[in-house]
Amino acid sequence: MTEKKAKEAAVLDAEKGLERFMGNKGLYCQYLEKFFYDPAFEEFMKGLSIGDQTMANKALITLKGTASNLSMDKLVQTVDAALNGLRSCDSEGELQRLMDAVTESYANACEAAREYMARENP
Repeated sequence: MTEKKAKEAAVLDAEKGLERFMGNKGLYCQYLEKFFYDPAFEEFMKGLSIGDQTMANKALITLKGTASNLSMDKLVQTVDAALNGLRSCDSEGELQRLMDAVTESYANACEAAREYMARENP
């Protein structure tokens, strides 16, 4: 397994995702593509930037559900940690750390999904 493919596998468990889509690779790829247009990540960022914790929390819950359905396990873990952190966050530095962690994990999930789709659904 190449280093690139190993990184992708750590972020996106496509085998488990395909099981959820009853082995239908085309349908799984369709939903992976829809993930890029899901507004939950942007709503999370907007909620934090305007100080609306309810909006940010709701967006994270949505993002976690979508990522879970697509078997983006690393993103699910990061979002879960951010949800817990958001409840107890009491400083700007902590908030920034949460935003950075979710942003990095989201970017990695998107990259892994694109690589999987390019390889499996050209």
